[in-house]
Amino acid sequence: MVEKRACSVCGSLHPIEELTAFDDTYLCDICLHTETTRCQRCGERLWVDDNADDSDISLCQSCYDRFYTTCEDCGRIILQDDAY
Repeated sequence: MVEKRACSVCGSLHPIEELTAFDDTYLCDICLHTETTRCQRCGERLWVDDNADDSDISLCQSCYDRFYTTCEDCGRIILQDDAY
């Protein structure tokens, strides 16, 4: 018998080998791609709601804090090295 588990987001049942473990949860492929993203700097997977982005770039909070800042004029996220 195939072991099934519910997706932590949508609740649909899937064989456990079809789910991805993430942040103490199990996600189906659809929820993994709609509810999470990857930091474009380090590649860490994060929840979409925790994304420190401005819609142009996905960033984890750690990479944002270390390498980026928000422009005070336009509100876009830019590299700290490009800020003045």
